[in-house]
Amino acid sequence: LYVHLDMGEEAVIALSDSRPEAVYLEQGSHRLLAWRPSRKKTVFKTKGFGEANFVLANLERDAEYSVTIRERNGRSKDQIALVLESDAEGRLQISHAIRGEMEVLLQLRQSGAN
Repeated sequence: LYVHLDMGEEAVIALSDSRPEAVYLEQGSHRLLAWRPSRKKTVFKTKGFGEANFVLANLERDAEYSVTIRERNGRSKDQIALVLESDAEGRLQISHAIRGEMEVLLQLRQSGAN
């Protein structure tokens, strides 16, 4: 079962026996403030405190993604760069302790990139 409510004026619940074709958030520990998904580049923002855990699904399978996490804690800004790999089903997990706002940029790495 997959349920999606977007930020549009009309809330739609779509029930289906199969997964959607688009990238989607399979699990999330914190509320999303912004969400711009695609298989090659996904950006989302969240806000909260503590360990943030997100699982994105329907990404490219067994692929490397450059992940940039930008945090805003009051006046300071921190940036972390990681390389994470999606699994054989196109899922990728991101975990990070946050204290305030966090923006995550996920970008598919070109094959042969280091």
